[in-house]
Amino acid sequence: MTENRHNFTDGAAANDGDAGQERLRQRYVEQRFNAEEMLGKLQEERGKQLDFIADTRTLNMVPVANELKEQMPQVEEQQRLHPSAPQVAIIPRTDEDWYSQTGPVIPNSHAHEQIAAQLKIPTKYYRRMLAEQPDLLSMNVNRWMEEAPARRMFRVRQDENIGVARAYLSDRYRRLDNLELAESFIPMMADPTSGWQIHQCGLTSIRMHIEAVYPNLTGEVKVGDAVALAVKISSSEVGSGALSVQLGVHRLVCSNLMVVPKWSQRQVHLGRAQDEFVALLSDETIRKEDQLIIDKMRDVVTGMADTERFQELMGVLTDSTRAAIHDPIVATEILGGNLSLKEGELRLVQNNMIDGGDASMWGLTNALTAAARDLDFERKAELELAAGTILENASTWQQFTEATSN
Repeated sequence: MTENRHNFTDGAAANDGDAGQERLRQRYVEQRFNAEEMLGKLQEERGKQLDFIADTRTLNMVPVANELKEQMPQVEEQQRLHPSAPQVAIIPRTDEDWYSQTGPVIPNSHAHEQIAAQLKIPTKYYRRMLAEQPDLLSMNVNRWMEEAPARRMFRVRQDENIGVARAYLSDRYRRLDNLELAESFIPMMADPTSGWQIHQCGLTSIRMHIEAVYPNLTGEVKVGDAVALAVKISSSEVGSGALSVQLGVHRLVCSNLMVVPKWSQRQVHLGRAQDEFVALLSDETIRKEDQLIIDKMRDVVTGMADTERFQELMGVLTDSTRAAIHDPIVATEILGGNLSLKEGELRLVQNNMIDGGDASMWGLTNALTAAARDLDFERKAELELAAGTILENASTWQQFTEATSN
């Protein structure tokens, strides 16, 4: 499980008490869309986006003067959900075409982490310099960009005369954009003849998610507890994961989603090296290559609606109902340790476990997915995948079922 950066009580929210937590919850709500809203949001964002490629030797990171910070858009510096005044910006050393399009470029937290990774600067040290010594960070970044030159793609969201860097990527990154994917998958799954029903869409600064249910394939895990086949399509246009189609189940009684990684299909975003100014690229061949990938994944989605596969999955779920947990609270604490659950998340899981009254592996994983429903969409996706991973690996159940407080 990756570092948990989605806690209500971290960063800015910790200083604001209940008001800060409420703002974060509102951000979580704003990440969720129905199909029509998702397409509208992506179309709106498309008009604000620009890509360019630059040799790192032509770039100059500079600290942002305090008197200029209020004139700049807030960006997600240290915590993905806690916007703050920018500390540094990237400008060209000499005249560059991209600068006339974007103005100064301010990296968000995701782009900062990609810069740190590419330059092999330890993430924790990078974050500390960004927060406490932006001049020292600028000096380090500029030195290593010059010493280890590379051609890098910037994906920028334009905000008046300033660009916010959404991503800092290899020039070989294949741009499978959210809008093109959504325009392909959403109409296909919204078509009544497909058998699929779109349940929910999610959009964050790093990924797009489309969740759909297949009501023609349902079954009872236990009496009165039915699930339907589900699928989750996820993609990142900023280098935070491949295009993936994941099989799962949708619990009808509470709309929990659980993703099972066994039947996942992934397509890595890696292609040919790009030309200098990506905005000039509208090559038909590239579009056709991208469409082939999308068509392949559409076929995968269609193939997911398979009765034999669903019955195999139902067998795993049914087995989990028979795996009794001796001490549910201790089991949740072990789960919390394994998944790096924050205090608030663990409390949600424990409350759901008690309210559900199901002291089994099925009850434990449902308590986890129920807690995930109201979290940041990225954390939600992580925990839904974690729940499915636990269920499909029965050899790991003993640590939960036999756990005691002694």
